[in-house]
Amino acid sequence: MGKVRPSDVPGLWLKGDRAFRRILGNGRRASDARLTVLIEDNGSSRSRLGIRVGRQVGKAVFRTRVRRRLREAFRRNLDRIPAGIDIVCIVRPGWNCAYADLAASLISLTVKAARRSRRMPRPYRPR
Repeated sequence: MGKVRPSDVPGLWLKGDRAFRRILGNGRRASDARLTVLIEDNGSSRSRLGIRVGRQVGKAVFRTRVRRRLREAFRRNLDRIPAGIDIVCIVRPGWNCAYADLAASLISLTVKAARRSRRMPRPYRPR
């Protein structure tokens, strides 16, 4: 069959300026040195990811690499990320870390932000 790219998995990616604005305005936040993560319930059984990488982070090739790594970390760790939330990751300037560190940061910040709310959504388990 072939390699599955993150863009091939439907319904995992947050699209549209309206969705980003909703989360940026109302989302629960958690941060570390690499990322700021904002989450908002989406009323679905799946979580979706949106990524913001500003020009301060680096040149276009580097920003694209960061986006690819974040999408892959999200896709590979769906079982560890709470279900039913929309996630916006804002990459901080000075970002330079290995994939494993990035994945661990994404998971821990998402869980931390979800725990700050009254309820902790169940992790999504793909079939």
